Amino acid sequence: MFSHNSRKRLAMWPAMAARSAITIRYYLWADDGPWRLTVQLHQDLIARKVALPQYASTKQKIMEVFARWITRDTFSLKGRGGICTFDADGFMERDRAEELVGWFVERAQQKLTGGNVVNIEPTLSERRYKREHLWKPATSMLRLIETDFQKISRATGVRRVRVLKRPS
Repeated sequence: MFSHNSRKRLAMWPAMAARSAITIRYYLWADDGPWRLTVQLHQDLIARKVALPQYASTKQKIMEVFARWITRDTFSLKGRGGICTFDADGFMERDRAEELVGWFVERAQQKLTGGNVVNIEPTLSERRYKREHLWKPATSMLRLIETDFQKISRATGVRRVRVLKRPS
C-alpha cells in the first residue's frame, strides 16, 4: 500500500514533530520569585473563574515562556512579559483585551477615512499601554526557570520552579 519512501517519511514524522514542538508555560513573577501557573489555572484566571486572594489589589508580572524543542533534550527559550492587575477580590482584570481591540478599530477607521490629518492618539495610547502593561524578561529570569523544562529527576537536588496551586 505504501511505497518504501512513504513509509520512511511516515517513520520520520514523530522526529520531525518533536523537533518543531513548542511548549508554552506561564509564570507569575512575585516578590518571592517565579511561580509556575498550570495551564488550567492560567485559563481560569483569564476567564475570572478563580481568584488569587494573596494578590488582591496588586499588579503582578506574568511571563509567557515559549520553549522550542530542538532535540529530545535540547530547547531554546523565549519569553515575553505582561503586567496583570488583580482587583480587590483577587480576580484578574480584563481591561487589556478591550483596550487592544479599541486600537485596532481606531487604526482601521483612520485607514478608511484617509486624508492628510492623522490622529496620533491611538499611537500614544499604544505606547502608554506598552509602558504600563508590558515588560521584557531578562536572560537571568529565563535561566532561573530553565530547570522547569529540563527532564531531571527531583532526586538530583536541582531547584525546581514552584507551582502555584489553585486556591481551595
